[in-house]
Amino acid sequence: MSTTGKPPNRNQDPEPVRTRFARLFRRRPSRAALATETSPYSKAGRMAAEGFAAGLRQAEALRTTQDDTAHWKRHADTYARERDAAYRERAQLLAWLAALHPATTVICTAADIEGETGWRLLYLVAGGWQMSWHIHPADADLFRHVTVVSPSDPRAQWDGHTTDQKYERLRGHVRLLALDGSRSDGSSSGVTAETRAAILEEAADHLVQQAAELWAPGTTAHAVMLADAAELRGLARRPPAQGSTAVRSA
Repeated sequence: MSTTGKPPNRNQDPEPVRTRFARLFRRRPSRAALATETSPYSKAGRMAAEGFAAGLRQAEALRTTQDDTAHWKRHADTYARERDAAYRERAQLLAWLAALHPATTVICTAADIEGETGWRLLYLVAGGWQMSWHIHPADADLFRHVTVVSPSDPRAQWDGHTTDQKYERLRGHVRLLALDGSRSDGSSSGVTAETRAAILEEAADHLVQQAAELWAPGTTAHAVMLADAAELRGLARRPPAQGSTAVRSA
């Protein structure tokens, strides 16, 4: 009997060779595999990527909001400048109108503006009709020539006219001053002598009534309104060609 060991089976598969560099040649996992990867490291990476993308979207939304805000602020600033310029121009014209009627124009503190101080109320009587306007504090310097009274003064009592009525009264006063029968180019205004006389008489009657209701006899305003009424009656009795209806300023 031979004492030699049993020879190996030639049909047995050899042990595979595993070199230390084998890990460098492993196939990269597919995206599907990565998506189903349950490793905490892969989850943290996805969360970091998603957080970064969300941060980029928020930064872009913030920039868009800031651009929109700056755009509308420029529009608001432009509107405010144009509004203030329009109010200043309005105040300039009212100051001129007040200067034309010094005896029947007063200014007082406005008590109907809540939350803001410095507002004024301008009261003016022209053609026997009261008109009033609010004056912004920034425009108060234009009305230094107007008599300042307290809100309880009889001359500073609102007669209830609306904005539409106020400007209708103003247009009526303009028409009254333009009743001279001719325009600046020499053409006829189309107003007959009878119509002109009737309008002037009606205006004179209204002036007398307003003088009695608003001012005490002997005051300057009362005397001026009566004088204007007398002048209107005189103009009503004269033909248009003999004079103009440009009533002197009260």
